[in-house]
Amino acid sequence: MKRKLVVAFVAAVAVTVLAAGLGVLLVTNRIDKDQTITILSRSSAIFVTLAQRAPSKFYLDLLQGRRLGGALLGVISPTGKVLGHQIARIPASLIKPKLLLKGHVVTWISHNRLYFARPFPLAKPLFHSLTGVIVLARIIPGSAISIAYLLTVSALVLLFAYLISSIISDRITSGLYSLIEVTKRIAKGDLGAKVTLGEDADKELQDLAFAINTMADELAESKEKEQQFLLSVSHDLKTPLTSIVGFSESILDDAVDDPKRAAETILKESRRLERLVGDLLELAKVQSPTFSLEITTCELTQLISDLANAYALRSKESKVEFQFEGISRALTLETDPQRFMQIIANYLDNAFKFASGSVYLGVSEDDDNVVVSVRDDGPGIAAEDSAKVFKEQYRSPRTSSKPGSGIGLLIVGQLAKALGFQVDYRSPITPSGRGTEMRLLIPKSKLWIT
Repeated sequence: MKRKLVVAFVAAVAVTVLAAGLGVLLVTNRIDKDQTITILSRSSAIFVTLAQRAPSKFYLDLLQGRRLGGALLGVISPTGKVLGHQIARIPASLIKPKLLLKGHVVTWISHNRLYFARPFPLAKPLFHSLTGVIVLARIIPGSAISIAYLLTVSALVLLFAYLISSIISDRITSGLYSLIEVTKRIAKGDLGAKVTLGEDADKELQDLAFAINTMADELAESKEKEQQFLLSVSHDLKTPLTSIVGFSESILDDAVDDPKRAAETILKESRRLERLVGDLLELAKVQSPTFSLEITTCELTQLISDLANAYALRSKESKVEFQFEGISRALTLETDPQRFMQIIANYLDNAFKFASGSVYLGVSEDDDNVVVSVRDDGPGIAAEDSAKVFKEQYRSPRTSSKPGSGIGLLIVGQLAKALGFQVDYRSPITPSGRGTEMRLLIPKSKLWIT
């Protein structure tokens, strides 16, 4: 990676320097060329002025195409033929005699020299049919120097770019190597590994290091919760299994005085085990990526009334007073009715389990939600346990003697999220510091109220 960064940086600088250098070189050459043309134009104009006053010998030199003071002399016939010993050697494609006959100046460049050909009329009557021409040449200044300067500056800039890119890439990759090493350790299960960067590290690397460290902490916390969950579930599974195995062995050994009572205990513990396994399977199903809902249009008031009727019968058997308070308006909702009733049933099951004498089921409204609430007069939930409710397996120390897996409210939280509802609770709810109210908040935006 370091090599790629250096190469990319140097390449980018090289392209920029060369592009800028070539642009400057082209502009400089153009300026030098224009200045050279100006100088040659002035020189040739002076020469033409003098030629108008020249003696006859000048015209003889002109016809013979001699060199005069660094200038080539010659004439052009009306047919465009160039006459003159040296000037006639210049290719017609360069000197362009037809343009000269029309009075135009012709310039061309060869071997870094700029050639300037200028026509002029001949003053002697004998030569009126001919056109004189003078060719001057001058080296274009600065071209070779500019190229050498460009190459020198480019080399120095590229060297500087290489050094700077090496320093920057070392700074970046050293931090990345540390991040890679820590992530490898985390992937192997070392959740205590932490990324440590210097205070001068770039902010982006520091943010990435913070994210990796936070991820490791959350994975460690999740792993600890998972271990606690497995220990709790293992204990919950072991307790009924111990009873089942113990009483079964006693029956086989004829070591029980009351086989019927032993069988009832086995049945009771088997059902307890069945409920626990059912809760675990339900939790796995809800947390599965393939979990799906069966959404239909339901009459919410009717669903809650049906549940209230069922638990009214249960209250007579358990001797717990049950009170239901609904609303008269019809509430139509698109939801999964089975999952919706599962949430309320879980609330009611817990309420009947922990209530001292009364359970309340009610439906009410506020500005934004229809609220289904379940209240009981049980021991309540301790304030220090508030972060666990609905989010992880939770069994209150106040109710540890009661049977249960402790994952019912965790399932409720998952189901409510899937249905687009919210859940919360209040505890205590009585002046004596007892009781709990569990609530399901259904946004009115999901309802048709008539």
